[in-house]
Amino acid sequence: MLYSYDHQGNTNTKKEKKEIHSVQFDYFKVHSIFFVLYIYKRETVITRMSFIDCIVDTPLGQTIYYQWDTLKQLYRGIEPLRPIGNFLANIGHVDGNSQITTILLSHDTLIQGTVHSCRIIGSLTYMMSDKTYHLLIATPQSCRAYNHIKTVHELPYETLQWIEHFVLYGNMNQTSSTYIHIDGFVSSEKTKEWFSHLLHTMEKDR
Repeated sequence: MLYSYDHQGNTNTKKEKKEIHSVQFDYFKVHSIFFVLYIYKRETVITRMSFIDCIVDTPLGQTIYYQWDTLKQLYRGIEPLRPIGNFLANIGHVDGNSQITTILLSHDTLIQGTVHSCRIIGSLTYMMSDKTYHLLIATPQSCRAYNHIKTVHELPYETLQWIEHFVLYGNMNQTSSTYIHIDGFVSSEKTKEWFSHLLHTMEKDR
């Protein structure tokens, strides 16, 4: 406890209260700063996830899904279980993690194996063999046709239908007996949260 004295040696109670109040205010101020820094750091992590680097596996217009084989270091084609026509989007994966399949929405046919900086607009969550999977949906920064799309729910209904059809029959089903249940589309903000959490988990596992 802080005390101050006047010239006659008497305790100055008013001064004492003032000093204590000052200490309490500083304590609150410091904790407020830490709280703000925590929120800022969290928002910064999510904002940083707005753009990711993706590698193209299957260019727009293909009828066969191509997947990168990490062991053989080459692309292998996978026949769809059911005909799905020409692919209405480029298909790829996140650079550094071939397990995260990504729909790359663009009016342009992207070259297989090229890397593109893409903006996350959402994802599709589905269940397969009692496990939850996320199909990332993004658009290359070089494509301006989707600049007005802020989240996946703003995409045309036909595009959303095709993405669901791709998950069911395009590449995820390795056998006809595999059961897939689609949970639904997830907004861009929610997608950034689980994606940043995924990267954090991957860093801890290294």
